Amino acid sequence: MGQVLRPGAAPDLVKPMTRYLHKPNIGDAVYALPVVRELAGGFLFLDCRAMPWYRGAFLRALSFLRRQPYIDECAIYSGQEWDTDLDRYLLLDQARERHHVTLVDSHFRGIGLQPPGKIEPWLVAKPIDARYPVVVHRSPRYHGPVDYGFLASVKPGDLFCVGWPDEAAYFRQTFGATYLPTPTLDRLASIINAAGVFIGNQSAPLAIAAGLGKNRLVEEYPVCRNCTFGHENEIVLTPHAEENRESLRRLGYDPPRPPRAPATPKAGITQSPKVRKGKTGR
Repeated sequence: MGQVLRPGAAPDLVKPMTRYLHKPNIGDAVYALPVVRELAGGFLFLDCRAMPWYRGAFLRALSFLRRQPYIDECAIYSGQEWDTDLDRYLLLDQARERHHVTLVDSHFRGIGLQPPGKIEPWLVAKPIDARYPVVVHRSPRYHGPVDYGFLASVKPGDLFCVGWPDEAAYFRQTFGATYLPTPTLDRLASIINAAGVFIGNQSAPLAIAAGLGKNRLVEEYPVCRNCTFGHENEIVLTPHAEENRESLRRLGYDPPRPPRAPATPKAGITQSPKVRKGKTGR
């Protein structure tokens, strides 16, 4: 099965249910799940010993990860035995900066598997009775040359933002976006699943949007372009607001056109302002 055994483990100690260990953050764990699905699922351990500040995020992610049909169980690692190291991808050159290789691809190669030609959606989310035409999130890291001015064309009430309050502040203050708190990853995934178009950069919300197969506009970090898959429903944002507005339209959201400029009078014809009787026209 292409498993990477824990140090010192003998092959005959591998149990029928594969036990996976993952140490980095939640977004990376989401990108590792296609490998878990490929290996017929099993038990996923989230190891935050080296980064204890992630423990709270891992705890908030458990219900969502357990929801995935190929995850038999998910828990915080506390010394249990494991079989498959999902972090081997970090040893690959292609997983480092300046390589346009998705993190999903790197996870496959990290344990000796050939990545599929196309990564099909690998996540499910709890349905909710809501619809969010455009949902945006921007983490403070992995920024690219993007003009977000195109969001000004989104109709009032159609733009929503997720993430930490300080991440959402720009979109609330600049474009009047409605902030949606997400106390758990399960809730975040439900909101993203109810979105018509998701907009984001490299982060856990973007990983979830990709895993759910959502229409998405991606702010790509030029130094490490590892979160774009080349899918038909995925478009990379550009430094030009009008191009981004057109991309938003192509993904299914058609914002109103900007107002037309006044018509230019033809040569030889003059136009005077209409003046009502008894008015000065001022």
